[in-house]
Amino acid sequence: MRYALIAGVIFVWGTILYRILAAVGDDETPLPKSTMVKAAFTPVANDSFAILANYTDPFLPDDAIYEADIDLFDSINTAPVISKTTAVTASIVPEKADISFIKFSGLIRNPENKTYRAIISIRGSDYMVKQGETKNEVTIVSIFPERLKIKYKGMQYIIEHSQ
Repeated sequence: MRYALIAGVIFVWGTILYRILAAVGDDETPLPKSTMVKAAFTPVANDSFAILANYTDPFLPDDAIYEADIDLFDSINTAPVISKTTAVTASIVPEKADISFIKFSGLIRNPENKTYRAIISIRGSDYMVKQGETKNEVTIVSIFPERLKIKYKGMQYIIEHSQ
């Protein structure tokens, strides 16, 4: 029995070595020659399409939109109005209000639902607010890590994070 097992091992290893050497050995098989093929180029007529970019950024939290996105959405959703006669009307531009009493102190991010809360100080009173919330006539339009976009007396303002 012992000699039969030795013969079997020698046969198996011999087969393995034969296959390896046969694969590595010098086969004088010629490689195919590469040929250059010329392709005819025919220009294609321009497509007419429109890219609709009125969707939110998939990498941002659900309720965070950057200012550039808001401006982009506004420009996409408003079509230019062309009229033959244009009437010029005088409009009163409201003066910018003094918003020095509003301070952006900090930011809290909820990792579960990925929402932001801003810590603000209005006339010395501290509040923790979320986007869309209104405190003392100040509405939080959007919250960013470095700044807040607020609406006060009909005008929008940007408040930078105070260190």
